[in-house]
Amino acid sequence: MRVIIPKKVLRKTRFKLSPVHYKITGRDGLSYILTAADGSTMTRTRFFLVPQFSGTKFAKTISGTSRGEIDQILGYNKKTKKYKVSFKMPDGTKYYDEIPESYLRAKHPTRMSDMEKEFLGQK
Repeated sequence: MRVIIPKKVLRKTRFKLSPVHYKITGRDGLSYILTAADGSTMTRTRFFLVPQFSGTKFAKTISGTSRGEIDQILGYNKKTKKYKVSFKMPDGTKYYDEIPESYLRAKHPTRMSDMEKEFLGQK
């Protein structure tokens, strides 16, 4: 899928679509999760997505983001308020890292995400 580029105020619009395409890896409510080759992700509503035809390259990375698709939560550090999680990479490997609570609660930072509720319910 290609993404519609937001309109820039007081600048000339040269392109309306992204020059590269992304892979849809899931849904987040009414939005879709788009993934690049390095595993970085972004969420966009369906309105901003356009089907990709031949002639575009697969995106290497998504600038401005370092997050990937979270596979599962492995642990929680109460002192630093960070979760140890495993990220699912596009080539099938897993990447482990510690992330703050706010990364799991991207849209609603004051509410617990479903993954957090599942993890705390298991303990």
